[in-house]
Amino acid sequence: PRGAGSKASGDKPAAEWHDFDISTARRAVYSIAPLQARRYVLMEVRGNLIKEERQALVRRFGGGAFEVQARVAVGAPTQDFRETVQRLVLKQKQESSDRAFQVKKMEEKRKWQGGKTQV
Repeated sequence: PRGAGSKASGDKPAAEWHDFDISTARRAVYSIAPLQARRYVLMEVRGNLIKEERQALVRRFGGGAFEVQARVAVGAPTQDFRETVQRLVLKQKQESSDRAFQVKKMEEKRKWQGGKTQV
């Protein structure tokens, strides 16, 4: 729970489930992650805002194998961004609808052709 300890936060909850400790899992991921050549997203708001914690985390992924980037978005998005996202979502929905329509059309055509050959 968030209020359970003095260090509890939404980023690093002070919760344990049975024998599963969140901090142990986090340490395991952080120790294995630098060995894998993959992209990672570390979404720890509090930890990334505190300079010392951010630097310690970046050091774990040092060595030039990783590119460190930060994106901060605070507040309501701009109208241009909302329109762009809305346009992309609408495009995805339309493509999905078009695919579903084509599948339905092909099924109806198969049924019609199947009925035609039986006559």
